[in-house]
Amino acid sequence: MNCELRANVPGFTSDTVDLFNRRTADNPDVGLLVLHRMAGVEGSSISVTSMMAPKAAKKAYEHGLQSLLKSRPGDAAKDFRKGVAVYPQYVRSVGESG
Repeated sequence: MNCELRANVPGFTSDTVDLFNRRTADNPDVGLLVLHRMAGVEGSSISVTSMMAPKAAKKAYEHGLQSLLKSRPGDAAKDFRKGVAVYPQYVRSVGESG
């Protein structure tokens, strides 16, 4: 009888939606369910392929990111190509991890 909907996501708490008064024929849209990040918990992902990249490839990638921030896409492309030339696995690794 007491039925609630809440998300279970590591690192977050969830609002709760009460489903007690809902009926089968009601609109299935229960509204917005908001997630709140727990204090001190940051999200991250790690790519082993990226971590194994040689220093020269990592440096070229970082320079490429800086060039993008400075609105120099031509320089960024050159740096990214250099990084991939040094470490071809970077193509897949950077694309997967963002």
